[in-house]
Amino acid sequence: ETGTVLFVSHNMIAMRSLCDRVLWLENGRLRMNGPTQEVVNAYLSHYSEDRSEVVWEDPATAPGNTLARLHYVRVRPAASGDLFLWEDRINVEVGLENLSADADDLNLNIQVLNGDDQVLFATNLHENLPNAKLSPGMHHLRLTIPEKLLNPGKFLLNVRASYRAKQQFAADSVVNFTIAEPPRDGAWMGKRAGFFRMPLPWFHQAALPKPNEG
Repeated sequence: ETGTVLFVSHNMIAMRSLCDRVLWLENGRLRMNGPTQEVVNAYLSHYSEDRSEVVWEDPATAPGNTLARLHYVRVRPAASGDLFLWEDRINVEVGLENLSADADDLNLNIQVLNGDDQVLFATNLHENLPNAKLSPGMHHLRLTIPEKLLNPGKFLLNVRASYRAKQQFAADSVVNFTIAEPPRDGAWMGKRAGFFRMPLPWFHQAALPKPNEG
């Protein structure tokens, strides 16, 4: 028997492994239909330019609903300058307006993804600042990503608002940034494996001298 399996995902690795044909949907419409590698390459190149800030001047075009809406999302190095360095912190800033939601039940969620659209980690306001209340009005929120955490490369951010544990709206892949490779010591100049590259504690006990024989 033959059949067709419809696999819906943003995971580029999974699509390359499982699919021989891909449909790229954008804003509910078909943008491209073709062989997997051809569509994946087009999709990734569409988001290849770094876009560190988005501001919605017109509320009608901003992600949101009658409960709340976004005003801006930006990502910038905590240190001065435009270069994202592995050894520096990164600030994610979000402008969120509460229009009519109960202050206790409105929450902001941020996902950090790699260039293959794999979610590396997710965080939200309530878990990290449980006493923060998003009362009606404009709120300026900031998430700080620690220094020496992410393996250098390209990253994207999904910003989503939830109300009473139900997602209300999303701005996916809304901004992106690239962390530059730090200076290297030694002969290895290739890309380090893995998603994260944080210093970890090691212990070394020097070899004890052998007792004198005889």
